[in-house]
Amino acid sequence: MRTKRTMRAVITVGVSTLFICGASGTAGAAPEGTGIEVGARLGFGIPLGGVDGNNGDDLNKTIGNMVPIWLDAGYRVIPNLYVGAFFMYGFGSLGSQASMLCNQPGAGCSVHDTRFGANAQYHITIPGPLEPWIGAGLGFEWLGGSASVNNASGGFGTSGFEFFNLQAGIDYKAMSNLGIGPFLALTFAQYDNQSQDGQLFVPNGGSASMGINNKALHEWLIFGVRGTFVIPLP
Repeated sequence: MRTKRTMRAVITVGVSTLFICGASGTAGAAPEGTGIEVGARLGFGIPLGGVDGNNGDDLNKTIGNMVPIWLDAGYRVIPNLYVGAFFMYGFGSLGSQASMLCNQPGAGCSVHDTRFGANAQYHITIPGPLEPWIGAGLGFEWLGGSASVNNASGGFGTSGFEFFNLQAGIDYKAMSNLGIGPFLALTFAQYDNQSQDGQLFVPNGGSASMGINNKALHEWLIFGVRGTFVIPLP
């Protein structure tokens, strides 16, 4: 009788130990589909809206369009939710007003747009390899450029907050942690400050900066393709 009780006790303790260890291991492991996520996007951007409401200074007078390189890095908190940061550098073409200055003999100009901030995305699970997602974010934007005409040169910059951006896309899951597909983004921002330097823009060749009194809302419509990769954590 004592032997049977001892065996039962040993079995009970063993089963309990296995159950506790298994539960601990499951709780400590990261859920499938979560982890560090990195991504890269390449696309095309169209400027909308203005810079200064007083002067009717449309954004497309300075920059015609851009080809952005957009990097994302963050964390898949759960398989459906991503939270992270972004950085974008856009190579721009000259707008209508900038072209008047730069399309002459001996002139050279460049313009670019930089954005960075934080964003979040929600991924919708559906049957099959496609994964639609929607997202939103906010950040800061800086539009800059440089110009040289004969022996005179200078640079300019305009910066302000990006109040929010809206994003959407569809990922094709080539692997469980690798996705690629189209995306669309619309940003809403406002420039607060302008700066200029060099003898081409400032009479004495120094630098000058000023606030924009009558601020105007502007937008970027950006579309293209992006790829993402999730790195699972142990």
